[in-house]
Amino acid sequence: MADARFFAPLSAMVLAVALCAVSCVVERPVESKRTVSSLSGYVDGRMVPLLLCEPAVVVSVASDVDRYLALTDEEKENFDMESVFPGGIRHIDDRDINVRGVASVYPDGNRLGDPGAKWTVRRAYSENDENSSAYYSYYSGSDYYAMAWEIECIGDGVWTLTVKETDSWDSEMRSEISVALSSETDSYRDYHLEASGTRSEDEYHADSRTVDGPVTVRCMFGSLENENTGMTWSVRPVNGRFNTDFYRGQEHLDYCNYTYTPGEGRICETGLAD
Repeated sequence: MADARFFAPLSAMVLAVALCAVSCVVERPVESKRTVSSLSGYVDGRMVPLLLCEPAVVVSVASDVDRYLALTDEEKENFDMESVFPGGIRHIDDRDINVRGVASVYPDGNRLGDPGAKWTVRRAYSENDENSSAYYSYYSGSDYYAMAWEIECIGDGVWTLTVKETDSWDSEMRSEISVALSSETDSYRDYHLEASGTRSEDEYHADSRTVDGPVTVRCMFGSLENENTGMTWSVRPVNGRFNTDFYRGQEHLDYCNYTYTPGEGRICETGLAD
């Protein structure tokens, strides 16, 4: 029987991006109504998920699929599916796997950790057929996005991620993201991410980046519960710095910088005061 400790259970990832994701939509946070909460809400709800949390989830999901596909037929028969893929999986074809409610994973025939391997993971999608109905989105209502990520292995436990497709209708996102597995225990995986990206909306754009080294993002095996909000969290930055600058054209309007520290601490600094 395969040891399920080598796989990351995905039950919490249906609600993933947790601390990183907020439900509110912040429209033009740099206009006259901008406040500390609107700036930080934009970064928490837009930039941090897309540049930090989502890439860590994508690599973690792909890693679990990679390890599952590498099992022998006998090992698969004895595999503890519930502990790793609580919603189950569906074989799209001989190689591609749909992890119900989480993602569809498309290997290229190589192991995920083989240098040069290029896998695709589709996230935040709606799928309906006679046998299944799966939905995932860390945004709410009209903030529904579908994204396809390409994962390319560039070394031992190191990948670059590129957005291949997105059906976001109101913005353009450009990014450069590197993800490295830092550590893995029975409870979580830690990834080191170095990322930069620009999100443009009309004449406005937000530039985000990790600074002074990578940001550590933790993917929990299971969930954490916030006693105040009841939200289930499974993915969060736990160490490092992430800075965002807001512009109208070439005019610098404001900034929102986050410092994450161990113990779930974070400090938000902007050019404003509520």
